[in-house]
Amino acid sequence: MTLGAIDAFEAAQRPLVPMTGEDNNGYLKRWKALESTGFKSIGTAKPTWLGSEALKVTVDLLDGKDVLRDTLLPVPTITEANIDEYVKPDLSDSFWASTRLSDDQVKATFAN
Repeated sequence: MTLGAIDAFEAAQRPLVPMTGEDNNGYLKRWKALESTGFKSIGTAKPTWLGSEALKVTVDLLDGKDVLRDTLLPVPTITEANIDEYVKPDLSDSFWASTRLSDDQVKATFAN
C-alpha cells in the first residue's frame, strides 16, 4: 500500500514525505532505491507465520495442555539500520519478508 502512495506522490510530481510501510518486497525494493534521495521510512509486519502460531495454541488447547490467555508476539520492525536483512532484490515484489521459510524455500516459491 505504501508503494502505491509513493507512486501517487511521484505521479503528482510531489516531493516524498516520510512514510510508514510494510514488509512487502516491492515496497522494500523501492525504499532501497529511494534511500539516496533522503527518503525516510519504517516498516512493520503482520508476519505470515501468525496463523501457524495460532494453530499451535489451538492444538495445545485441544490436547488439554495449559495455554496462556494472551500470547504476545514481537512485531518485526524494519528500519534504515536493518532493511538489508529484509529486502530481497532478486525476488518477486509479491514476497512478504517476515517469513519463517528457509532461503531455499523462499527462492523456490518467489523467484522472478
